[in-house]
Amino acid sequence: MIRSDGCNSGILASVGRSFCEVATIRKGIEAGALNYRLALGLRDRDHVTDFRHVRAAASEAGVNVRVLLDLPASRPRIGYMEDKAFRVGDMVWIIDAEEVDPGDPGAIPLPGLRHHVDRLHPGDRVVFRDGRQIFRITTINEGRLEVECLAAVEPLSASNGCSFPDSGAVFEPLTTEDREWLERMASEGLCPDWVTVSLVAEQEQVWTVRNCLDELWPEGSIRIVPKIETAYAVDNLAAILDVADGVLLGRGDLALSVPPERLPHIQMRVAQEARRANKAYMVATQVFERFADSGAIYRAELSDVALMVRQGVDAVTLCQETSDSRYPIATIDLVRRIIEQESKILRES
Repeated sequence: MIRSDGCNSGILASVGRSFCEVATIRKGIEAGALNYRLALGLRDRDHVTDFRHVRAAASEAGVNVRVLLDLPASRPRIGYMEDKAFRVGDMVWIIDAEEVDPGDPGAIPLPGLRHHVDRLHPGDRVVFRDGRQIFRITTINEGRLEVECLAAVEPLSASNGCSFPDSGAVFEPLTTEDREWLERMASEGLCPDWVTVSLVAEQEQVWTVRNCLDELWPEGSIRIVPKIETAYAVDNLAAILDVADGVLLGRGDLALSVPPERLPHIQMRVAQEARRANKAYMVATQVFERFADSGAIYRAELSDVALMVRQGVDAVTLCQETSDSRYPIATIDLVRRIIEQESKILRES
């Protein structure tokens, strides 16, 4: 299980732009994070370098840390572009990256769109950044999507992930680019402890990844943790747990796939079923994002982490909270203190 020393729960911190240097990661280790996530969906990262930095920081600190590789599946991600801000009501084209005119300031480049466009229909939503940017398809023209902006909380950036929650799109669990990263890591003697698989809905996706890992690291004992991010995955949870070493509840995508009022119950159900199966249970998305960006403590975020601990979470997963925030170390420290406090109460009760 991913657990920190002395606590019932652990912290899984994500490496990224604001949290990637050896010295910074060492501070994260000292603050209480002993598990590190490399999100292979971030196309602007050298994941082998990030992996080495985590191992170097652990060596300097004299502790063992676990590395988790997060496979993004074949979900499209925005190609290279400058950050773009939209307003509700704006109309924009989403175009496969190979077709984008560099002179078009409005188009959103989305590599791989052509593989999914046949499943899309006018009225379907196109969602970026866990719902911070939401568009509705108005027209599909020769593989291009004309969309209307429905929600615009933050600008869009290169590498932002995309989902089609209304389409039932099926994603491959392992892309060619992901496999290339895995092969490079294996060739350089870097072996992950855990691998998460995005948008898993059925057992076959888990077996595909397991076969690849066994081929690259035949002597390894890498654990696989599917992400529960769709209504179908929730319905198929028992079967997924049968072939996995745990599950990670991705609340961002899941909240777009099910009515929001169902999410608290689903979180409790996933926790209970994972514990019953003696499998690892992790939770991600909007754990401490407001604190990580502002430094201001919000009571709802404190209660959210405390509830996870009481539900038996094995890893409180910090994504943007560490990878791209203003206060990654302070966030780790605060989460650790909540975990320690709640764990103490549970032991004494």
